[in-house]
Amino acid sequence: QLPEPVAYGFIARWASTIRNETNLPLSVSDIHTGELIDKITDRAAMSRWREVVDFFDIHVYRPPNISAGSNFLAPYELATDVPLVFGEAGASRDEGIDRVGVYRSIENLANSSDRVRGVYQWGLINDEYGLMTENGRVRQDDVIAVWRSFEPRN
Repeated sequence: QLPEPVAYGFIARWASTIRNETNLPLSVSDIHTGELIDKITDRAAMSRWREVVDFFDIHVYRPPNISAGSNFLAPYELATDVPLVFGEAGASRDEGIDRVGVYRSIENLANSSDRVRGVYQWGLINDEYGLMTENGRVRQDDVIAVWRSFEPRN
């Protein structure tokens, strides 16, 4: 793993080169690791990366229980004006997980801020978060049913 300053320098040069060729929006995934609250409150990291990205991309897998009407993203809104995408999100297929509750929390989180521009399901076929088994042969119908009910505002 590269030290953050080295990674930042590499990505900043990469972004500059790409911007000379196209107008595509650019981002990097999870500039801060850890819990969701850590990701949305690291003002120093957001300020540093602001010059490189057009939107922030965070991963949301184990969100806290977030109710409709929550202002959970208020710290993010205070820290930056950059749009936000949940570039990876999903509910675990592990036993005992309230998949409906996880998707509702992700939905409520997405709907809590106009800065959120999209939510992407992590993988059709992937470890414990996919919509199909890892070999791609068996649909996880219980997870797919919950996923289909997910309707973020943006």
